[in-house]
Amino acid sequence: MPDGSIQEGHKDESPAEGATFRGYIEVVERMYRLCAKGNCGRRKIAEVLHSEGYWFRDRHGNPCRFSEADVRVIIDNWPEYGGVVLGGKARDRDISQIRPDTILLNPERAIIDTELCYLVGKVRMERQRWRKQSKPGPVPIKSYVYPLSGFVYCAHCYKMGDRTPLSGYEAYRRLPRYRHADKRHPCDARNKSVKAEIVEAEFARLVSALAVKPDAAPELARMFSEATQAVSNKEKRAEVMAEITLCRQRIENAEKLFLMARLDEDTLKRHIDNNERQIARLQAEMNEESHIRQVIELAVNTLADAEANWDRASNEDR
Repeated sequence: MPDGSIQEGHKDESPAEGATFRGYIEVVERMYRLCAKGNCGRRKIAEVLHSEGYWFRDRHGNPCRFSEADVRVIIDNWPEYGGVVLGGKARDRDISQIRPDTILLNPERAIIDTELCYLVGKVRMERQRWRKQSKPGPVPIKSYVYPLSGFVYCAHCYKMGDRTPLSGYEAYRRLPRYRHADKRHPCDARNKSVKAEIVEAEFARLVSALAVKPDAAPELARMFSEATQAVSNKEKRAEVMAEITLCRQRIENAEKLFLMARLDEDTLKRHIDNNERQIARLQAEMNEESHIRQVIELAVNTLADAEANWDRASNEDR
């Protein structure tokens, strides 16, 4: 989209003026043409695809940005895009046997031009390097424990729809920092890492801001009960239970229609999501006030303990 966001659509139907369509097959062709030139590595190809607005679809059907590993997988599958089904799992194949001179591509079943696939396979073999197994060296001892490794995410990548966790990294002069787990991950941030003391201080500030006084828990429970309109009588409870049963029956009916090919996958997913949200809302209405109070008190005490112990605890205890 013109504002940098992405939206599902069709190439013949532009959702807004200035929008550019990037199909999943187009991105493979663009990647293969970059690879066939022979002067672009996997990292460079991922950066070019990112700058040109190309995305790929993950196994859950969601659009994602390219990483170096994603480029490697798609390039390694050049025979499949050329119309050949190799069979078996890709990780079990002998890459040395998958060569342009030993595989005959099928133009009738090919998704990408077979000549382009052959060029990609040739470049792939020319860049293949075989390494000999060496003896393992001594295991390095970590001098710093990163308590928030894997629990904090890059804000710049998150805005682009890519939830990328940060991990610990000891940079120049062994200064503890947080950065992308994949050091070559494409990111728009100007600074690629941040000092660990800054991230951990911000986390402590966040916990402090979330903490509330324990004696405020009953009032929070009362406010939450009023907001969710908790069920107080048996008749209303029976109505809610009947509505939940109806939603579950709707999900079963939609699945049966999908198995009978009377319903497409997108419509099935939409029916399931709508009914599951309805069930979650109805179940929230049935929460009794005492249960709500217990949950809120537990959250209040947990935050209070985290605030009290964070400053004086070691990184390992954190």
